[in-house]
Amino acid sequence: MDQNEQLLLKQVADARAALAEAVAAQDPVGLSRALDELEEALRQAREGGADAPSDAAVAGTESGTESTTTSSSSGSTSGSPVSAGE
Repeated sequence: MDQNEQLLLKQVADARAALAEAVAAQDPVGLSRALDELEEALRQAREGGADAPSDAAVAGTESGTESTTTSSSSGSTSGSPVSAGE
């Protein structure tokens, strides 16, 4: 792994950490910024040929029950289940 690839992967890891902090703090503005940073870091890593590990590999989970996904087919952006009555 060359130095450029290491830098790209560090940017992805840092962006994921910032996203996790924003989620834990329940900070919507910070969450939006952190998500933008993560998307940009992942784009740069892809374009640079770096193979960034998946979120599940980083979190150490295989079930995918913990998710920071920002969209779904229902249009929800929170990643939280919403009952039909809400």
